[in-house]
Amino acid sequence: MKLRLLILTLIVFGVSQIGFCETPDAVQTAAAPENSELFSALIKFATVMFAVMLSSFAIFVGLSIWNAILNRSRSKTIDYEATLKEPQSVDEAILFFIQKNKLK
Repeated sequence: MKLRLLILTLIVFGVSQIGFCETPDAVQTAAAPENSELFSALIKFATVMFAVMLSSFAIFVGLSIWNAILNRSRSKTIDYEATLKEPQSVDEAILFFIQKNKLK
């Protein structure tokens, strides 16, 4: 399996270099369009990153509101005596663990 992966990796890197080879003349004549293509790509990238930030912020706000609604509806009654009580036997310790972790 590792040998197949190594051979596949070598083939991919070996073949991909053929497509990127250019002559110096082609690089000099294509310099102006590459700058405009680079600028266009950067604008698209910035637009997508802005959309990602905006959607992340919207998800954050939505989940914050959702948690606020859920926390308001739940009553927070904590039995401090049961929390601080030390179990005296193994059975009590197991029952305490089950109750605290809500295992049923």
